[in-house]
Amino acid sequence: MPGRADDDATGSAFDARANAWRKSGRCQETCCVEVARHPDGIAVRDSKQGNASPVLVISRAAFRALRRLPDQTDPRR
Repeated sequence: MPGRADDDATGSAFDARANAWRKSGRCQETCCVEVARHPDGIAVRDSKQGNASPVLVISRAAFRALRRLPDQTDPRR
């Protein structure tokens, strides 16, 4: 079913339509992600595909590390 993804090895389902998705503040015109809270971490999806997008769930620690990357590599910072 579109908008649902198995989120872990237990096979529990994550309903992407029922979550408050937030668009990244660092979006570019053709490249953007949305994030939502998830019981097992942070859910990430492609904003262009919306509810039809596959959902990737990563740990909160991994998400914090990912958020620091642009600050370390962006020449504007």
